[in-house]
Amino acid sequence: CYRASCQVCYLKWIAREANNAKQRIEHYENSQKHKPIHVIVSVHPSQSQTSIKILRQRLAHILKIGEFEGGAVVFHPFARDRTTGMWYPKPHFHFVGFGSEQKISQAFGKYSWYVKIKEARKSVFQTFCYLLSHCGIRQHSQSVTWYGSLSYSKMPRQKEEKIIICP
Repeated sequence: CYRASCQVCYLKWIAREANNAKQRIEHYENSQKHKPIHVIVSVHPSQSQTSIKILRQRLAHILKIGEFEGGAVVFHPFARDRTTGMWYPKPHFHFVGFGSEQKISQAFGKYSWYVKIKEARKSVFQTFCYLLSHCGIRQHSQSVTWYGSLSYSKMPRQKEEKIIICP
Protein backbone atom coordinates (compact mmCIF):
# COMPACT_ATOMS: atom_id res chain seq x y z
CA CYS A 1 0.00 0.00 0.00
CA TYR A 2 3.12 2.23 0.22
CA ARG A 3 1.82 4.15 3.25
CA ALA A 4 4.19 5.57 5.83
CA SER A 5 1.82 4.55 8.61
CA CYS A 6 1.63 0.88 7.53
CA GLN A 7 3.77 -1.44 9.65
CA VAL A 8 4.15 -3.80 6.68
CA CYS A 9 4.85 -1.28 3.89
CA TYR A 10 6.64 1.67 5.52
CA LEU A 11 10.06 0.54 4.19
CA LYS A 12 8.63 0.45 0.66
CA TRP A 13 7.25 3.95 1.24
CA ILE A 14 10.70 5.16 2.37
CA ALA A 15 12.41 3.64 -0.70
CA ARG A 16 9.83 5.07 -3.12
CA GLU A 17 9.92 8.56 -1.58
CA ALA A 18 13.74 8.53 -1.43
CA ASN A 19 13.94 7.50 -5.08
CA ASN A 20 11.51 10.24 -6.13
CA ALA A 21 13.55 12.81 -4.17
CA LYS A 22 16.82 11.55 -5.67
CA GLN A 23 15.45 11.90 -9.20
CA ARG A 24 14.16 15.44 -8.54
CA ILE A 25 17.46 16.57 -6.94
CA GLU A 26 19.59 14.98 -9.69
CA HIS A 27 17.46 16.51 -12.45
CA TYR A 28 18.06 19.99 -11.02
CA GLU A 29 21.72 19.25 -10.23
CA ASN A 30 22.38 18.21 -13.84
CA SER A 31 20.74 21.34 -15.23
CA GLN A 32 22.55 23.74 -12.86
CA LYS A 33 25.93 21.99 -12.31
CA HIS A 34 25.58 22.47 -8.51
CA LYS A 35 26.02 19.91 -5.77
CA PRO A 36 23.24 19.56 -3.19
CA ILE A 37 23.92 20.52 0.41
CA HIS A 38 22.44 19.04 3.59
CA VAL A 39 21.60 21.48 6.37
CA ILE A 40 19.99 20.79 9.75
CA VAL A 41 18.11 23.64 11.38
CA SER A 42 16.99 23.23 14.98
CA VAL A 43 14.21 25.37 16.36
CA HIS A 44 15.20 27.45 19.41
CA PRO A 45 14.05 25.70 22.62
CA SER A 46 11.83 28.66 23.52
CA GLN A 47 9.85 27.97 20.32
CA SER A 48 9.62 24.19 20.66
CA GLN A 49 5.91 24.30 21.55
CA THR A 50 5.07 26.49 18.53
CA SER A 51 2.72 24.88 16.00
CA ILE A 52 4.25 23.26 12.94
CA LYS A 53 2.26 25.67 10.75
CA ILE A 54 3.99 28.70 12.34
CA LEU A 55 7.39 26.99 12.25
CA ARG A 56 6.98 26.29 8.53
CA GLN A 57 6.02 29.94 7.91
CA ARG A 58 9.16 31.09 9.72
CA LEU A 59 11.14 28.53 7.78
CA ALA A 60 9.81 29.84 4.45
CA HIS A 61 10.78 33.37 5.49
CA ILE A 62 14.27 32.23 6.44
CA LEU A 63 14.68 30.33 3.15
CA LYS A 64 13.83 33.50 1.26
CA ILE A 65 16.33 35.59 3.25
CA GLY A 66 18.99 32.91 2.83
CA GLU A 67 18.49 32.89 -0.95
CA PHE A 68 17.88 29.16 -0.88
CA GLU A 69 17.54 28.16 -4.55
CA GLY A 70 15.41 25.14 -3.91
CA GLY A 71 15.25 21.70 -2.44
CA ALA A 72 13.49 19.42 -0.01
CA VAL A 73 12.60 19.98 3.62
CA VAL A 74 11.92 17.10 6.01
CA PHE A 75 10.55 17.84 9.49
CA HIS A 76 11.65 15.86 12.55
CA PRO A 77 9.70 16.55 15.76
CA PHE A 78 12.04 14.50 17.97
CA ALA A 79 15.73 13.81 18.52
CA ARG A 80 17.38 10.81 20.16
CA ASP A 81 19.46 11.26 23.30
CA ARG A 82 22.87 9.74 22.55
CA THR A 83 23.44 8.44 26.07
CA THR A 84 20.02 6.98 26.90
CA GLY A 85 18.76 6.25 23.37
CA MET A 86 15.40 7.78 24.33
CA TRP A 87 13.49 10.13 22.04
CA TYR A 88 12.67 13.62 23.30
CA PRO A 89 10.86 16.62 21.74
CA LYS A 90 13.28 18.71 19.68
CA PRO A 91 11.74 20.08 16.48
CA HIS A 92 14.19 20.50 13.62
CA PHE A 93 14.23 20.56 9.84
CA HIS A 94 16.56 18.89 7.36
CA PHE A 95 17.23 20.60 4.02
CA VAL A 96 18.65 18.82 1.03
CA GLY A 97 18.98 21.21 -1.85
CA PHE A 98 20.81 24.06 -3.45
CA GLY A 99 22.07 27.33 -2.10
CA SER A 100 25.01 29.05 -0.46
CA GLU A 101 25.92 27.51 2.91
CA GLN A 102 27.15 30.89 4.14
CA LYS A 103 23.97 32.81 3.22
CA ILE A 104 21.75 30.08 4.63
CA SER A 105 23.70 30.02 7.92
CA GLN A 106 23.40 33.80 8.31
CA ALA A 107 19.68 33.81 7.59
CA PHE A 108 18.81 31.34 10.33
CA GLY A 109 19.95 33.75 13.04
CA LYS A 110 16.72 35.64 12.31
CA TYR A 111 14.76 33.44 14.74
CA SER A 112 17.72 32.25 16.86
CA TRP A 113 17.57 28.85 15.23
CA TYR A 114 20.67 26.68 15.30
CA VAL A 115 22.21 25.65 11.96
CA LYS A 116 24.50 22.73 11.25
CA ILE A 117 25.93 22.17 7.78
CA LYS A 118 26.43 18.47 7.20
CA GLU A 119 29.22 17.00 5.09
CA ALA A 120 28.47 16.26 1.46
CA ARG A 121 26.65 12.95 1.18
CA LYS A 122 27.80 10.27 -1.24
CA SER A 123 24.22 9.29 -2.06
CA VAL A 124 21.14 11.50 -2.19
CA PHE A 125 19.02 8.33 -2.09
CA GLN A 126 20.62 7.11 1.16
CA THR A 127 20.34 10.58 2.71
CA PHE A 128 16.58 10.59 2.07
CA CYS A 129 16.22 6.99 3.30
CA TYR A 130 17.82 8.05 6.57
CA LEU A 131 15.74 11.25 6.86
CA LEU A 132 12.47 9.48 6.11
CA SER A 133 13.20 6.58 8.48
CA HIS A 134 12.37 8.76 11.48
CA CYS A 135 10.61 11.88 10.17
CA GLY A 136 7.41 13.36 11.48
CA ILE A 137 4.36 11.79 9.85
CA ARG A 138 0.94 13.41 10.10
CA GLN A 139 -2.26 12.57 8.31
CA HIS A 140 -3.06 14.99 5.45
CA SER A 141 0.48 16.38 5.56
CA GLN A 142 3.53 15.87 3.34
CA SER A 143 6.67 14.40 4.90
CA VAL A 144 8.85 15.93 2.18
CA THR A 145 8.10 19.52 1.18
CA TRP A 146 9.68 21.04 -1.94
CA TYR A 147 10.70 24.71 -2.12
CA GLY A 148 11.99 27.20 -4.64
CA SER A 149 13.21 25.94 -8.00
CA LEU A 150 12.28 22.38 -7.08
CA SER A 151 8.74 23.19 -5.92
CA TYR A 152 5.82 21.40 -7.56
CA SER A 153 4.77 24.56 -9.41
CA LYS A 154 8.20 24.80 -11.08
CA MET A 155 9.00 21.11 -11.47
CA PRO A 156 5.83 18.99 -11.58
CA ARG A 157 6.02 15.50 -10.16
CA GLN A 158 5.09 12.37 -12.01
CA LYS A 159 1.78 10.83 -11.03
CA GLU A 160 2.14 7.35 -9.61
CA GLU A 161 -0.30 4.51 -9.77
CA LYS A 162 -2.46 4.39 -6.63
CA ILE A 163 -2.14 1.11 -4.74
CA ILE A 164 -4.88 0.54 -2.19
CA ILE A 165 -4.52 -3.08 -1.05
CA CYS A 166 -1.74 -3.87 1.39
CA PRO A 167 0.07 -7.16 0.64
